[in-house]
Amino acid sequence: MCEMGSHGWSARRFTVRRLVELAVLFVAAGCNDVALNWGDQQSAPRPDRPPAGRLVAPSTPSGVRPVAQSAPATPVEAAPASSDRSAAADTPPRSTLQVYQLVLLSEAGPAEAPPGLKHVRLLRTRARDVANVLKVLYLPSGPSGTDHRYTLVYPTELEHDLAAKAARELDVGSATDAPASRGAGDIWRWGMAEAFKVLDDAPIPPHRVRHIADALAGTCSSTQLTAWQRWAAGMVAGELRAHRLYDYAAAQTLYQQLEVSTEPGSYEQMALWYARGRALQQDGRRDQARQAYETVLGQFTPMRSTEVFERARLTLAQWDRKQ
Repeated sequence: MCEMGSHGWSARRFTVRRLVELAVLFVAAGCNDVALNWGDQQSAPRPDRPPAGRLVAPSTPSGVRPVAQSAPATPVEAAPASSDRSAAADTPPRSTLQVYQLVLLSEAGPAEAPPGLKHVRLLRTRARDVANVLKVLYLPSGPSGTDHRYTLVYPTELEHDLAAKAARELDVGSATDAPASRGAGDIWRWGMAEAFKVLDDAPIPPHRVRHIADALAGTCSSTQLTAWQRWAAGMVAGELRAHRLYDYAAAQTLYQQLEVSTEPGSYEQMALWYARGRALQQDGRRDQARQAYETVLGQFTPMRSTEVFERARLTLAQWDRKQ
């Protein structure tokens, strides 16, 4: 009888906690429709991807010097584990009672916002386009919106602030037929504007997508750009190579080059390791993907409440349950 009473009390306590979480979400979100990933699943791969292990031969677009891709991708080296237990088993789940909303506006909107909600007014670019790139750079817990009003939800103030600052940098407008000049800044802006179309699932042929990815990759070592611009260009180029062109070897080569230039222990480096894990997982190389995710959990514990850290933890926990 005592055991049954204990289980009943646990179930009621879980239900009450879940109701509190939902009440806080509705208070924070107001009338906006915001879909949260309560961290239960890794996003599903694109359904039209080639079979795992397929490598697409890279091509060199005219007029743009791509990042060298002659060396094959090398295995991921993870931080040594302290025990035989999975890193996911030693990492508790985060609290979901606090959320931060970033509202992107490419139309008139309120000038002020309550704590935990931030408006970013875009002058040259659709809100949806900027949001699609932010979902690559700063993974949100939930996205929802229209072309001109788009909301991204983050579990930490760090991600919220980084994404808001990046949104202003990404307000580059629409693309022309070619960069205004051969300068890295013009190529970066052109490449991002073209990536808006690809990430919005516009019908763009693969050779055009490769041209865009290679143009962005070619700016990753430019001293004319800021460190953040170089990282953002590499992350978007890697996304296009891995998840639109399915050229996993080229994506891993680029991610390895970016790792050298990112600040150790930074959010940018953590996001880079997570991106490597996703590409390896989709390529069917689970052992190396596990190493990448374990690196996230082992080296970036100060950011354990972020969405990237939580996704890596949940993926490993899911794999461990199936063993």
